[in-house]
Amino acid sequence: MKGNNDGYLFSELDFNVIDDYLNIKLDNNNVFITHGHRYNRSNIKMSENDILIQGHTHMSCMYKENNKYFLNPGSISLP
Repeated sequence: MKGNNDGYLFSELDFNVIDDYLNIKLDNNNVFITHGHRYNRSNIKMSENDILIQGHTHMSCMYKENNKYFLNPGSISLP
């Protein structure tokens, strides 16, 4: 996922990278994958048992709230 500080990294590539948002259907549930600076839990419409994966804060976490799942894998270099 392209993040808010990654523009310079992708500007010289000859192909498109996944931009801001990806939605995958998995067993009748949505798995939303995004960096989190543009799309996040405050503006993605989620249903019960949907999953949001985002990494903008670089802080790892995993929790369930109102039967919705939230995951941030964190960062390997910048906490």
